[in-house]
Amino acid sequence: MFDLSVLLRIVRLNLLLLFAAISVAAAGPRVSIKGDEDLGFVYAGQHGYAKQQPLLYAASGAQRVFSYAIVSHVGGVILQGIAEPETAVAKLAVSYDRAAGDGQRFKVILGTETGDIRAPDWQIIPLIKFVDSKQTAAVSLLGEPKNEAEKREVNDSMFVEIHPAFRDTVLGNNFVFTDAMLVGSNPNQLRAVTERFSEPISGYSDLAPFEEARSAAAARRLQLALQNGGWNSYIFTDVDVRFTFGIRDKKLEISGEPYYAFVQADELKETSKVNAELTNTFRNDPVFQDLNPKIYALNRSTFRITAFLRSVRASNAEGWKALVKEVSGKTPEPTMETPRAWIPD
Repeated sequence: MFDLSVLLRIVRLNLLLLFAAISVAAAGPRVSIKGDEDLGFVYAGQHGYAKQQPLLYAASGAQRVFSYAIVSHVGGVILQGIAEPETAVAKLAVSYDRAAGDGQRFKVILGTETGDIRAPDWQIIPLIKFVDSKQTAAVSLLGEPKNEAEKREVNDSMFVEIHPAFRDTVLGNNFVFTDAMLVGSNPNQLRAVTERFSEPISGYSDLAPFEEARSAAAARRLQLALQNGGWNSYIFTDVDVRFTFGIRDKKLEISGEPYYAFVQADELKETSKVNAELTNTFRNDPVFQDLNPKIYALNRSTFRITAFLRSVRASNAEGWKALVKEVSGKTPEPTMETPRAWIPD
């Protein structure tokens, strides 16, 4: 005799498997770091660590960015620049073309010229959300422990705080790499991190080849220079950088170079001062490009696009609102979980 209850259980099991498969497919590609624990990364929920924490700071100009309050509590990566057109224009606007291929969907109108922003959605969409927030700090490794498990590890862990626009994004991870790279004057722990992704990321992994010998030589040079002292903190930023933009060959081109600013903070006096000599030594030096050309290239592009987007927001309020609305519900792929903490060697 046929058992209807058995049939129902089989149907229910098949439906559960189908829903699970649909959920995985809907989640889209997710990139991870192979051997992430070996590199010191700890993620939300691991070892009892807390959930990811937001970073909400708006600091602009040298006086504020390099103040003791920011240096001692944020440090990290701060994007505060605003770009200007190479020549004055009557109209500046950005639109999103869903029908175009990824990397050419954002269209720019600059006066009577038009062009593309040649960058993937996973890069530009978080930047639009970031610029719209009017914050400038992207990531910090100076966060506080949030629960008992974290307090037990406070002497070993650096706790990540990240702007919500960059949470679980490729950009957010790149900012963490950038901030952590020089901790302890030792770039060796993370300089090859981009070569350990679980799968290539279009628009990142293909930016430039990583050359081990060149990277190792750059690391040695940095270690020697940074161990001489004169600093105890740093910020990767664009303070006093002049960003300009124009359209050439139907493509938006932006100039301007972010840099590491090395700072001496005095905890007793609650003061801070930029080490101008050390900062300028490396400001336009290829050593960071040699250290990891992919991280360097993505940072340069990201800072430039951010400064350009701030110009759009400032000059075209209605167009900016429309652009933000267009991308507000989008989560570009791939996603990449951002760490809650980093444990340096």
